[in-house]
Amino acid sequence: MSFATRIAEYPKDNDRIGSVWSWVYGQEPLTEPLDPPDPGEIWFLGEEDGEPATACTVHDYRAVRGPVDLSCGGVGAVATLIEYRQKGYGTKFMLDLLPVMREAGHVVSSLYAFRDPFYAKSGYATSGWRWKISCQSHRLPKTECTLPVSQIESSKVACLDACYEKFIRTFSGSVVRREHEWKRRLGKKHPMIYAVGDPIEAYAWVKMTEFWGNVDVGEVGWSTTRGYESILAVLRGIAHNQATLTWSEPPHSPFLAGHFDQGVDFQLARQTMHRVLDVKKAVEALKPAGKGQLDFKVTDPQMKENDGCWRAEWSEGKVSVQKTKSSEIDFEIGPFSQAFMGAPSVRELVQHGSIKATKEDALQRAERLF
Repeated sequence: MSFATRIAEYPKDNDRIGSVWSWVYGQEPLTEPLDPPDPGEIWFLGEEDGEPATACTVHDYRAVRGPVDLSCGGVGAVATLIEYRQKGYGTKFMLDLLPVMREAGHVVSSLYAFRDPFYAKSGYATSGWRWKISCQSHRLPKTECTLPVSQIESSKVACLDACYEKFIRTFSGSVVRREHEWKRRLGKKHPMIYAVGDPIEAYAWVKMTEFWGNVDVGEVGWSTTRGYESILAVLRGIAHNQATLTWSEPPHSPFLAGHFDQGVDFQLARQTMHRVLDVKKAVEALKPAGKGQLDFKVTDPQMKENDGCWRAEWSEGKVSVQKTKSSEIDFEIGPFSQAFMGAPSVRELVQHGSIKATKEDALQRAERLF
């Protein structure tokens, strides 16, 4: 049997790729045409002897890494038909995507995994997650809303941009949203959106389906502490005739730090995986303080362009990277991707035995670089 990966053409391949997604995610045949891809989005098909076996989409994202925006291939809707599983096609499909994304200019790739070990075979590593918080309405803290409250029309969601961007700069991997990405994030049935402050300092959107049910908070974001406390008060008001409220916060959760109570459930959810596609461009995009140099080795069995020893030199927030012959700290591509994205940190990865530093000074310089 011959397996090959190619870009799917819309609408020519609508039925072929749509059938894969419909059977895998809906357990039924395709009943209506797919919507066209978003701007910059590319669909991929994996075929056995010309017959569709696997499918996925790659979004053209701008992912934040501190103050830097990186071109990111956001892989989603990965699907393999049951009759083609256990043939190695899924792994082959993911490996085929790597050089295509790199050639498209993507520095990193990110995804939500159905099984992390599966994607680890393609060099991805778990890095980043969120808390899913479930709280009975009577357990919500009585924070004070000190800012004006407004309801936002979904057509005017771009007014949240400034607050959203300040929020996502505090942790790496988040996507800078353009109009079509806001639209996709809100979904086909738009939620109720509320914001506090003028200019906006926090926002949340919610869905409710019944009286004394659950308030499902699709997203909450904030740029200031008073914004967070105010939007929490708004959510308490929304939950007045509801039994529970469920929402997500990043690992450095202000609710966990300042408002935890007995009966509140915290669950680690929606972990992400990342992979550096271009080591040289990724490291040169960093903005380290001060001046320094680090020789490091990356072992990347899937992408020979990344494999080998590298020297990074930086000064005044600018980094140059060139090939060299020796290293002071050694990475496999998975742990390197984790160190680059910041979770786990370089020091934590050394403690776990995931990377090897020849001396303490090299570890300290790697911390400054990353």
